[in-house]
Amino acid sequence: MKTDKIEIAEYVFARELASYGMTLVIYDAVCPRFTAEYELNIAHKKINENIQHINLKKLNYLNRVVVPIAMRAYDQSQSAGERFIPFELYSRYTKGLLSDRYFSYYSDSALNKNTYGVTYKKESFTYELSSGELMQAEELFTKNSHYKEILFSGIAEQIRMRIESGCELYKEDWRLRMLERFEARNYYLSNAGFCVYYEPYTIAGGDLGYVTFVIPYEAFGSAFKTN
Repeated sequence: MKTDKIEIAEYVFARELASYGMTLVIYDAVCPRFTAEYELNIAHKKINENIQHINLKKLNYLNRVVVPIAMRAYDQSQSAGERFIPFELYSRYTKGLLSDRYFSYYSDSALNKNTYGVTYKKESFTYELSSGELMQAEELFTKNSHYKEILFSGIAEQIRMRIESGCELYKEDWRLRMLERFEARNYYLSNAGFCVYYEPYTIAGGDLGYVTFVIPYEAFGSAFKTN
């Protein structure tokens, strides 16, 4: 029996700042790697190449944006006679779904910039296994299925239930924001259903962070492309 999995590679990103006499270290679980206990086919190779490309973009961002900020923070700490605490980036990858047709996962990252604050980011990716292609949300549904109507109806019902249970963090105009602030790329698949999430502050207060909703597959009926 084949057993697929995601391998998480622990990675330490370090840059020597010789002129400063110190080392900046950013910790990062860089890249999940799609593997299997059987020979990987071409589609799987394509998935890994795509994931590696995403990983390189992250490292480029660290070099181009984060390192200069850290260097300025180091200068400021030295001028103030304070100890510099290295910036740290923590990433956690979670497998959403691995079926005979789709491979879906998401990542949660927190960049601790100390006095500059903490930045959170959520990303998700879904692949079609036979082709290795990265899937857009609409590609998972049959043409002219009006899946968004079902999706928004399910989200609205869950928000109403959360408000009725005592959550007061949803914005008064959440119904309008639910439609206007929806991002088709912010989704992933899980065993429980089709999952969508909203950025912090879009439909609710920042204390809720990323707000996730799970719509059972059966709610979409024949609109969702299954095996």
